[in-house]
Amino acid sequence: RQEAMALPAQAPDWLRRNAPAAPPVPRRITPSTALGGEGPPAAPAARRPDPVTAGGAGDPLARGRIIHRLLESLPEIAAELRPETGRTYLATVVPDWSEAERGAILDRVLAIIGHGDFAAVFGSGSRAEVEIAGTVGSGIISGRIDRLAVTADAVLIVDFKTNRPVPATPAEAPPDYVMQLALYRHVLARLYPGRIVSAAILWTDAPSLMEIPAEMLDSAIGRLAGAMPGAPDRPAPGGPLAP
Repeated sequence: RQEAMALPAQAPDWLRRNAPAAPPVPRRITPSTALGGEGPPAAPAARRPDPVTAGGAGDPLARGRIIHRLLESLPEIAAELRPETGRTYLATVVPDWSEAERGAILDRVLAIIGHGDFAAVFGSGSRAEVEIAGTVGSGIISGRIDRLAVTADAVLIVDFKTNRPVPATPAEAPPDYVMQLALYRHVLARLYPGRIVSAAILWTDAPSLMEIPAEMLDSAIGRLAGAMPGAPDRPAPGGPLAP
């Protein structure tokens, strides 16, 4: 009995096997930079004069941030209260801008919110600054949609852009903008199966709502698929992108 107890225990088989390879680290995809520099820069260098950005309001980045913030918040406020709320906000955030400059920004934003062509963007069932996350093949997507409108049979994704000059056609839209919307559409098509998922850019300087054709969005995902194993390489027949 003592001799048997002194014998070493038999080592388990797994001690003789190599450890399995670590799983690949998922690629994190930021929708606004997914192309990694492909195509022309998103913000054209040439800018036409604009009375809204003259003087203290001359910084286009500051102007864009202010417009985005107002477009995010004012639609949630009763229409009759929006002008005074906007004036109070601008006087607090950019007190160095002249009253005329602040008024021009506010008038532009209120005109966009109240424009009949944009009723679906700011109407009932729409939300601002919607955080989303999902996957494309082996990549992980996270982003924030400026405005999302969901109905019983359709989903509309809208991104606000303040570019000057405003592109005349979807084909002239910067490729990274198109890719950004394509990725949002890919994620939401799986969240809302059976609904038509469309994507558009609201150019605040025009203002105009430019829907990006499904073919362009599908093509953008196809380009990404070519650079990333496991990404979808074609859309579902007759509908939004397949999971």
